[in-house]
Amino acid sequence: MKSMIRRLAVTVAAFAAAGLSGAADKPATPPAPAPLALPENLFAQPSPAVAPTTVVAVVEGKALTQGEVDEQVDRAMRANRGRIPPERADEIRTQLGMRAREEMIVQMVLEHEADARKITVKPEEIEKARASIPLPPGQTLEQALAAQGVTMARLDADLMRALKIKAMLDAAVPKAKITDAAVKEFFDGNPDNFRVPEQATARHILIRIPTGADDKAKAEKKALADDVRKKLVDGGDFAALCKQFSEDPGSKDNGGSYTFPRGQMVKAFEDAAFTQKIDEIGQPVETQFGYHIIQTTKREEARTVGFDEAAPRIRTMLENRSQGQAVQEFVRGLREKAKITMPGAAGV
Repeated sequence: MKSMIRRLAVTVAAFAAAGLSGAADKPATPPAPAPLALPENLFAQPSPAVAPTTVVAVVEGKALTQGEVDEQVDRAMRANRGRIPPERADEIRTQLGMRAREEMIVQMVLEHEADARKITVKPEEIEKARASIPLPPGQTLEQALAAQGVTMARLDADLMRALKIKAMLDAAVPKAKITDAAVKEFFDGNPDNFRVPEQATARHILIRIPTGADDKAKAEKKALADDVRKKLVDGGDFAALCKQFSEDPGSKDNGGSYTFPRGQMVKAFEDAAFTQKIDEIGQPVETQFGYHIIQTTKREEARTVGFDEAAPRIRTMLENRSQGQAVQEFVRGLREKAKITMPGAAGV
């Protein structure tokens, strides 16, 4: 949820200053939502506790308190619970606090510039942004926010701020223009980028084998896997049976499907996916995760993407890269000339 809010409510330190700034076992390792990036040095001693009302920065006359920073850090810690070793929680919290403070200062600088340019946001824009937020399966927006201790009013305020800053950046930084020659030069100079490995799309139902299971328990799980396979062979709906029986939380709600190249899955799973006939319901395959009932729905041979196919994506990538650099320079310039003071320092 934290990454969701950061992605859609654009804290804009992430959008504009990228550079200033209980996973369950699965047979594959699809990309996970990126957590708040951790700084390199996680071993510094935690700083002494600071009262929430303490002003830690004043940006263009507007105060930033320790309590506001702590709130961001708390949200990041909650979003990453289970990933942070307890013995390092204090150190990581301190480092996250330093990062959050800098990001919030940058955000305040950008919001000040947006206000100076008289940028406004219409209520319907906020409603549209709120409606576009992806939610965990089976949850309403209210439930997802409550799980993170975020009110609807706070979300709307974050969205309004983010939209206002984005509108300001769109107006202040000219859109990048990429020539045809630059697109061709990138294509010719990066041939490895356009080699697509052999890949398969397969869906599976995982019957997990508990850690330390004895032969009897394994036999019971195997019998269940055989029974589920029979239901599929007899015409059962794969997505419905996956939702009912699969113990892979990463795929059970999307029909059990993964798309992957060779070398990404565990070997037994990969061997089945790349050798079974298309749409065949294979015999249960055992891996360290349990028994998998696998159906390969598509396979693609290795190939090299041609220039005509690659050109639109290259252009978009180069535009985004160029635009990102221009935004970073603009943000850096605003921060350097902004009036920022911190307690105990002459100014920043």
